Amino acid sequence: RYTGGVWVGTFIKTCTTQRLSRQAIDLLAPEAHDLAVEEGLYAHANAAKVRIK
Repeated sequence: RYTGGVWVGTFIKTCTTQRLSRQAIDLLAPEAHDLAVEEGLYAHANAAKVRIK
């Protein structure tokens, strides 16, 4: 067999979150904004822009 069958983990969706300090946000948000704009992810760019203020 390829796997050991079905187990409880098969039906669980794992969600991750991240926390940033104010200092980290100040450092990363401008770069995140520029990258999001380049990739056409305008909602992400706006979210980063809000954090820059």
